Amino acid sequence: MNSEENDTSTTTFQVAETQLTRLIKYIIFQTFQIPAIFCFILIFYSVYRERELRRLHNHVMLLILLSCFILLIGELPITLSFFYRGWLEPQSDRLCLYWIFMNYTFEAMIFLLMAFASIERFVLIFFSTVITGSGRRKCFFHYIPMIFCCVLVIFWYIILLFLYPCVNTFNFSSFLCNSACYQSNVVIGTIDWVGTVLLPVLITIVFNVLLLIRVILQKRRLHIGMNWRRSRKMLIQLLSVVLIFLCTQIPLTIFALIRLIFDPNFLSTIVILWYYFTTYFIILLIPFAYVITTNEIHKHLIILKFCKPRLINPVTVNTIQQPKYPTTKI
Repeated sequence: MNSEENDTSTTTFQVAETQLTRLIKYIIFQTFQIPAIFCFILIFYSVYRERELRRLHNHVMLLILLSCFILLIGELPITLSFFYRGWLEPQSDRLCLYWIFMNYTFEAMIFLLMAFASIERFVLIFFSTVITGSGRRKCFFHYIPMIFCCVLVIFWYIILLFLYPCVNTFNFSSFLCNSACYQSNVVIGTIDWVGTVLLPVLITIVFNVLLLIRVILQKRRLHIGMNWRRSRKMLIQLLSVVLIFLCTQIPLTIFALIRLIFDPNFLSTIVILWYYFTTYFIILLIPFAYVITTNEIHKHLIILKFCKPRLINPVTVNTIQQPKYPTTKI
């Protein structure tokens, strides 16, 4: 949320939030959390065993998955505890800062990496030599942007949360403790939202639309060869993950723009009470999408191993052929 929405959003949240709404969100997220953890364990084990999953085209996706996993085990338990109790426990300013830092940092990291993944997959599918042509190109167009996305976000929120000259007034009965004090500055709060939410969402939309248009044009021209068949897996994998991301973020971005430009109270109760928390479905559902669309992981699924039909080898029966005529004289 941007700073302009902070005061009205907090008031609306406190008024509209009830024990029932907290319980519904607790049950939903808790139901998905444990299966998602097992899904991540399967993914990391498969990455360790399968060399194909460690290749260049999969690096940014693995960083997205790692960021989701850190949120899943490092931030979501605090949120679930808040939904269960109705307040933060233990009530500590340090825990509030940790909660806000984990939520803001790794969500922003996922958003930026998703935008970069959309750009990189587009280039790898249609202009692969731009990145894979030489070691310098790999370093400049692949490794440096990924590292930059991660390091930039971490330092950005360290400065805003721990070094920005303001005094935090935390509310332990409010989600994210009523947020950080830097959001009271409209300019900084707006820059924060535009840089970590709006621009990544727009970049992700644009490059995936361009990717689909380019694919459709290639199909019509009937020039799909071996390169396309090898790239199809990358396309399906990216679109499945991006679909989950955009289904949660496009409505939130539209609502935020309307509230920022026109009406600060536009659907405030619905957005703050329900739709704001759909971002958690990114970290809960992306591992399932990745497993489903990655063939290298399927061989490590114990369930599939037992479900595969067993081939029964034909049994050859040795029969003694009876002689046509008796072999002994009577």
